[in-house]
Amino acid sequence: MTPGTNTAPAITAPYPGLRPFERHENILFFGREEQVDQLLDKLGESHFLAVLGLSGSGKSSLVRAGLLPALEGGALVGAGARWQVAELRPGDHPMARLARALRADTPWGQAGLDDPDALEEKLRRGSQALNWLLGVRPLGSPSTSSANPNSANSPSPASAPGQRLLILVDQFEELFRYHNQSEAAAFVALLLAAASHPDVYIIITMRSEFLGACSDYPDLPEAINAGLFLTPALTPEQLLDAIEFPIRLSGFAKEGQQAEVAQELARALLADAQGIADPLPLLQHALLRLWNVHEKDGGDGVLTLARYRELGGLQQALNDHLDAAFDELDPEHRRIAEVMFRALTEHGGGQGEDPDDSGRDTRRPARVSKIARLAGVGLEEITATTVPFRQPGRNFLIPQAGQGLNPNTVLDIAHEALIRQWDRLKEWTADEGEQADLYRRLAGDARRHAAGEAALWIDPALQIALDWWEKNTPSPTWAARYGGGFDQAKGFLNESLAVRAARQAEEEKVREARRLEENARRQQAEEEARRKRELERARRVALGAVLGLLVVAVLALWANVERNRAVEAEREAKVERNRADGATKMVKAERDRAVAAEQNAKEAKQRAEKSEEIRTRALFDSALTHAALLARVEDPMEGRRVLAETVALDADISPQRRHARNLLAGFLDLQGGTADKIYDGAGAVLIDLALSPDGRTLVAAGERGTLALFHAESGKLIERLVGHDPKAGSTGSVTAVRFNRDGSLLYSAGDDGQILRWSMPEGKRRGKPWRVQARVYALALSPDGKLLASGNRSENDTLWSTDSGEKIKTLKIVARGVSNKKVTIDVVDTRSLAFISNNQLVTGDSKGNVAIWRPPRSKSDKDDDSFTDPGDPRKESSPHIHTGEINTITIDQTKFQADGKYNVFATGGADKRIVLWRPALVGAKPFCLLQGHANRVVGLRFVPGHGQDDKESRRLLSASRDNTMRLWDLESGTTLRIFQGLTAGLQSVVVDDKRGRIYTAANDGTIRRWPLATPSQWLWDISGEPISAAIDPAGRLVSVGFRDGTLRFYPLPAAVGGSLRSPQPTGAHGCGRRRSWFRRNQTHRLSSRWQVHSHRGYGCQGQTLVHRFHFRQSGSDVAPYPP
Repeated sequence: MTPGTNTAPAITAPYPGLRPFERHENILFFGREEQVDQLLDKLGESHFLAVLGLSGSGKSSLVRAGLLPALEGGALVGAGARWQVAELRPGDHPMARLARALRADTPWGQAGLDDPDALEEKLRRGSQALNWLLGVRPLGSPSTSSANPNSANSPSPASAPGQRLLILVDQFEELFRYHNQSEAAAFVALLLAAASHPDVYIIITMRSEFLGACSDYPDLPEAINAGLFLTPALTPEQLLDAIEFPIRLSGFAKEGQQAEVAQELARALLADAQGIADPLPLLQHALLRLWNVHEKDGGDGVLTLARYRELGGLQQALNDHLDAAFDELDPEHRRIAEVMFRALTEHGGGQGEDPDDSGRDTRRPARVSKIARLAGVGLEEITATTVPFRQPGRNFLIPQAGQGLNPNTVLDIAHEALIRQWDRLKEWTADEGEQADLYRRLAGDARRHAAGEAALWIDPALQIALDWWEKNTPSPTWAARYGGGFDQAKGFLNESLAVRAARQAEEEKVREARRLEENARRQQAEEEARRKRELERARRVALGAVLGLLVVAVLALWANVERNRAVEAEREAKVERNRADGATKMVKAERDRAVAAEQNAKEAKQRAEKSEEIRTRALFDSALTHAALLARVEDPMEGRRVLAETVALDADISPQRRHARNLLAGFLDLQGGTADKIYDGAGAVLIDLALSPDGRTLVAAGERGTLALFHAESGKLIERLVGHDPKAGSTGSVTAVRFNRDGSLLYSAGDDGQILRWSMPEGKRRGKPWRVQARVYALALSPDGKLLASGNRSENDTLWSTDSGEKIKTLKIVARGVSNKKVTIDVVDTRSLAFISNNQLVTGDSKGNVAIWRPPRSKSDKDDDSFTDPGDPRKESSPHIHTGEINTITIDQTKFQADGKYNVFATGGADKRIVLWRPALVGAKPFCLLQGHANRVVGLRFVPGHGQDDKESRRLLSASRDNTMRLWDLESGTTLRIFQGLTAGLQSVVVDDKRGRIYTAANDGTIRRWPLATPSQWLWDISGEPISAAIDPAGRLVSVGFRDGTLRFYPLPAAVGGSLRSPQPTGAHGCGRRRSWFRRNQTHRLSSRWQVHSHRGYGCQGQTLVHRFHFRQSGSDVAPYPP
């Protein structure tokens, strides 16, 4: 564009990637044609054009690759096509940069006029300096004049005919982020004055959030309002042009075939770009990455959706690309890279050198020398560190590859989208912001303390600052970024530490003085107590002597009194004899009245007994009703307790009502369940439980490094395994234990971030620990036993080879969201996981997300993928059903398909829900929701059916913190049984299918054993047609009468909770009489009667039908009634 400039670099790819478009890449720039026309109209109206927009909206590319080529083509009416362009970013020295740009991009530099420093000095002479220079050195014919711009004889502004000067100030907001306000104001005034020149045009690009800062500069708001252009977002049609046209129309071809973007890829890119931050730079980066991979693999010229899916999508492609560059460095250069990127990024906390950063993290260019001082290395090390980030096809840092670095070279991040999309850099930037905040508080208090306005620091703030200083060892260079005052802050911290030490020494002296004073006070008290004991002993001796004298005096007085009483008694005896004679007569009359009263009492007793009988029956029936309601609300334990209290009333209750009570008690036994054995001895809060495959050994894991082995049958504590750190984390917990398939190896993990292996049954450590560097919540073994997965307290899960013990893969568990145009990252923990095949893993996290991890697919190996293949596993999310953390996942191992994959699994968590899933083509689909628990679900186990031909898991056992377990019927979704009786929170559950047992671990340190089998129920096989039945008064037998005249007796439960007797009939009797009955007085018409205990009948006369009968009150005989 500028006459005499070098030829534009060759275009090697149809997309620029993360960096903005350059002037010579206008043939690749599509989708902004309408905005270019609008810019031309604006520039025709005003010589000052302000192009504003959000970061990543394409402002710089629009001007460089859209507007500038149009100006060169003569698109601006009346301005011609002869343009000289000076491009610059203002940085921290805008005048110097303008001088270098004018020399580099205009004939002034080609003519060798003025070195940059001399030209800069002339520009600083006033706001009209540039206009004066244009007058003495016209565009197109530079002069060597050095006239004074303030001279009265200065030439008038004039330029060669048709020549125009365009000054492009990119990233104009850098003026506000550096604190040289006087130079910034002079630079703005110079630009505004130059815009009044008829041959000069000024264009600035600026992030729109900095618009408010412009009000601090005179005349700048007015100029911006006159030439304001807000960069709009591209429409879907314009985005499609930007995707398809560069590769199609720029001449790229492969073996004679025109290169292009596949239609399905274009649609996928459009869909993925909706609703995310930085869509344009992410699109350009993904397309460049696809092109480079395509070229490297020797593709056919078509960019395909399959390759795009392998990159992981728009956002993941950039993050993984940056991680790949970072991973190419050795550990030392990775440390330097972290220091470098921290220095090149300004945390958007509103406290840094950027006064109007609006909370965004932004770029902060820095010289190589400054970064070298921060990292404590030389130029060579900095250059080597930047190589992976400046390679062709990456363009993550500026300057790009091919341009050498020297101490004065300014390094910068190519685009702020890199800051927002690279997870690693976001963590560094957030940490840098926290360190900067702490240092600013420290330096500020140090300054105020020196001025007598603040006190020295004390704990806990002092200890936090000391720990931070020791860990990070800040330097004066680093401190200068955040306000300086390094030596003063360090002295302030040391002085605070010295004062704390002196104060602690003084406090120790005070404590010692108090101890001495307390010892003296204690000795004085002991001496005083000894003197009191001696005085008390003397008092007791004196009191004993006085009491002896009193006893003698009392005895003498008593003898005298007794003598007087004897005389008085003899006199009274005579009077009583006379009274006795009169009383004899009265006794006879009273006897007659007593006989009448006794009769009345008998009658009252009979009425009271009748009333008590009615009250007893009402109390019994009320208890039955209460127990029935408890059965309905699923509280069988309380129902059994209520029924047990009625046994004391049985003497006054009819056999039929007692039998009804016993039937209800049997139903409650079927509905509920209680533990039959408790194992003590773990001695700590338990968290997880595992059962060896042979069912003989239980392993309990808990707090304080607890790992205890129990004999499953007897509950005896076998051994304690020691290996985990009992002081790790807050409780030193062992959180997960798992046996391998043959039970020869036990895996354990916990708060200390270690996975230990134990040889079983001897319980010896095997090999070195596997370290995770974070708390492990869960473990899972693949069906073939070759892989172990660990769910960790971080965004990463880990896959281990059980053969070699090496870490195979790290799965990133990160959930992203967009809020108010800002990307937020929610780091979650995996709380449970399980394998659904040898190469597929299902995980549940602390936010309720369920995901299935599958290995990346390749064309050559579609049916035998494994986690050990190259590439990262794919995370396939499933519908968000749970609303809280997922505590447990279990697999239905009876539904194992021929291709080696389970097709049903269940999840449970803090939202009290249980969800059943089937793996789908992508993720998994829920097909059943079970609800009934009142607190979080902590354990799930599929239970095989108990029928002879029922081999599938038609039942599911769930354990909850509501201190119950439920057995579910999966066909109907209803609760079959409720296990109750726990007084502490359930933590884990395992099932022994072979022996029909359940084992649970609770936070009171106990293990409980529960029978899984349903209580016995007798189903009597009765031959013949029953017609009638009766229960004997004792409630022991039920007799059944049949149409053929047979009468059989069957046992009943003895009482509530009693066991059934043999289901075989205790006796059978026949008779042949048609009509016969048993009258109450047993005096006549007795046709048939049987003795129950001897099974001997008598009085039978050919009866053929037993229609109705009853027992005698004694229960020994039974007789029929007529039909």
